[in-house]
Amino acid sequence: MCKIKSLIIAISLVAVGLLLKPTPVSAAPLRLFCGDWTPYSSSNTKEPGITVEIVLAAFAAAGVETVLDFAPWPRCEEMIREGMDVAVFPYVQTPTRKRFARFSVPMLTERTYLYFIKRNLFEFDFTDYAALREYRVGTLNGFVHRELFEQNQVPALVVKNNTVGLKMLLKNRLDLFPMNDLVARHEIHTNFPEQSHLFRRSKTPLYEVSLHVMVSRENPRADRILSLFAKGMRTIRSKGTMARILKRYE
Repeated sequence: MCKIKSLIIAISLVAVGLLLKPTPVSAAPLRLFCGDWTPYSSSNTKEPGITVEIVLAAFAAAGVETVLDFAPWPRCEEMIREGMDVAVFPYVQTPTRKRFARFSVPMLTERTYLYFIKRNLFEFDFTDYAALREYRVGTLNGFVHRELFEQNQVPALVVKNNTVGLKMLLKNRLDLFPMNDLVARHEIHTNFPEQSHLFRRSKTPLYEVSLHVMVSRENPRADRILSLFAKGMRTIRSKGTMARILKRYE
């Protein structure tokens, strides 16, 4: 009788242990996608990027196995529009995206400024979108500033990437180009070190927003993915993992 009772207790403890373990989203790894946006995400540097490390650490802390790949930003967003069973990051919530996507808890806050060349615009600061219509402004596909410019009737030239945008500022083919501060510093230091003294930015940010993981509204696993990510974020914050990641990128 004692042996049977001990066996029942042992089985019960195993069952409780299994229930307490983080539940994976599914048997298959969760597919993650992001674009290149160094130092937030990078497919071609030693460090994978701030948001890459945060997202991978958060899902790992929640017991979710993941597979990460890189794709152009417009393609990342298109996968969510198509209802694919993937998660993409880091993305900003916009009214347009909310129609087809759901968003995680915030992972970071980012500020985007308008960059310019001092000799071309001796002094500039952002006041409102209407004032930008007087300038030659650049933008990028897949970024929130393109949507904001369109909503506010600001004509903007779509360029291939940040490097091209900065180069067009130097060649006086653009007056203003929007960039996140950390991204701009990395780009200028890496690609334009000799001209770094020529670049200036607006004192007032074009916008300040939070960054999120984005999933499709049509994804039946959306609730579970976002719930586990939120759980993982709480864990990496409480254990100091988040602080250590941010420290490495200062």
